[in-house]
Amino acid sequence: MRVADLFNRLLGLPGVRVTGIELEQRAGEPVLVVRVALARRRQMACSGCGQIVRQVHDRAERRWRHRDCLGRRCVIRAQVRRLRCRACGVRTEALAFARPGSRHTRPFEDTCAWLTQRAPKSAVSALMRIDWETVGRIAGRIVAEQRTGSDGLDGLRRIGVDEVSYATGHRYLTVVCCHDSGRVVWAGAGERGAALGRFFDELGPERAARIEAISADLGRTYLAVIGARAPQAAICADPFHVIARAQFALDRLRSAHWQRLRREDEAAGRWLKGARFALRRGPGRRTQTDLDLIGQLAEANQDLYRAHLWCDQLRATITAGDPELVRAELALLAEQARTLGHRRFGALGATLARHAEQIINTARHRISNGRLEAMNSTVRLLSHRSRGFRCIDNLIGLVHLVCGRVHVPFPT
Repeated sequence: MRVADLFNRLLGLPGVRVTGIELEQRAGEPVLVVRVALARRRQMACSGCGQIVRQVHDRAERRWRHRDCLGRRCVIRAQVRRLRCRACGVRTEALAFARPGSRHTRPFEDTCAWLTQRAPKSAVSALMRIDWETVGRIAGRIVAEQRTGSDGLDGLRRIGVDEVSYATGHRYLTVVCCHDSGRVVWAGAGERGAALGRFFDELGPERAARIEAISADLGRTYLAVIGARAPQAAICADPFHVIARAQFALDRLRSAHWQRLRREDEAAGRWLKGARFALRRGPGRRTQTDLDLIGQLAEANQDLYRAHLWCDQLRATITAGDPELVRAELALLAEQARTLGHRRFGALGATLARHAEQIINTARHRISNGRLEAMNSTVRLLSHRSRGFRCIDNLIGLVHLVCGRVHVPFPT
């Protein structure tokens, strides 16, 4: 088999024919340069708009980085036509093996994107021997290509909304997730109300009217925007945030009792302080030691023990599947909260009464922000392992690449 025929099969690039192979020295390193010829009878399509163009401006030689071959950098070299497009002006013709505006072949960029989904950009940069910023540009090109002709917001029925801190100084990213696909469909920076408003602007009133349920925390900003832009959607209170507020109120009550006890009886105060984590853990995570401490608490401090039982009852109520049972229990819990001996429980009881319908919707639609909370950890990891981003659009592109609907096949 001829060497040219062998490389034709190894490269796997559509629409090209290998005409020559040579070895060049660049910065003291050998680089494999593969000269290819494009098919003569090929359509002249503009790389900017995709329109068929008949007028050739000139011809020029271009190079594209390909995946390494035999441990050496591999470069594809070919002569291409520059076309005179009425809409875009003078643009290079569209090529099957490279994306518009890229100096890398599609297999090379797909490999970089697949690795970026699973490894830090610094590791991808070192492995593929390209600049760190080039990795970000490649990821942005692939995300933009897969979202061409569609913004990824069609067919949304049940969504979740949450925010994640991506940098110090209260800098947040609002993330919207589709509960049916389990993937991120939109992300934007800025103040949470303005960011969610931009999402609904892109969604449009027609598609917004088809949304059936939205899971979110009970913050006023998100609720106001959702109520104004998608009034027909059932707002589902995220159970995690409600239970977290109850646990915080319980901890504040325990702290108040501990502060009083440590002045009266140091040993009793120390014991109550040690019960902190036993009270904080959920029923499914409690050890036998935790159960023993809670049993002793029933005899030592009835007020704190009653508040603990109230929190457990709230947890069981919110996670119950019967909406009518949840409605009845919430009304009872809201009344009992005022008698638990701490102002935070009183405020929580008022919250339960005010947002009872949103909590009932959670039981009815069986959705929560649990998936988004898990994705928030991924977004923070992406920002942390990249050592931050100068441009927030690069982080958003990476979020879509890793957590969104962008599919990158396994490189072969």
